[in-house]
Amino acid sequence: MTKAAKKPNPALMKPLQPSNDLAAVVGSSPLPRTEVVSKVWDYIKAKNLQNPENKREILADEKLQAIFG
Repeated sequence: MTKAAKKPNPALMKPLQPSNDLAAVVGSSPLPRTEVVSKVWDYIKAKNLQNPENKREILADEKLQAIFG
């Protein structure tokens, strides 16, 4: 028996307009949620914002503080 391939959720693929705070990190053009998450991780890695001792911990800068609080 083979498992059927998972179909992506169409609601997650619908482009959404980022808020002003989020646009400072991912850009102002409408993006699907999956792309937003990818761009946030790219930003975190580019700015070296992961705790080196615990990579699951993010050391938020001003832009990420505005988004996540």
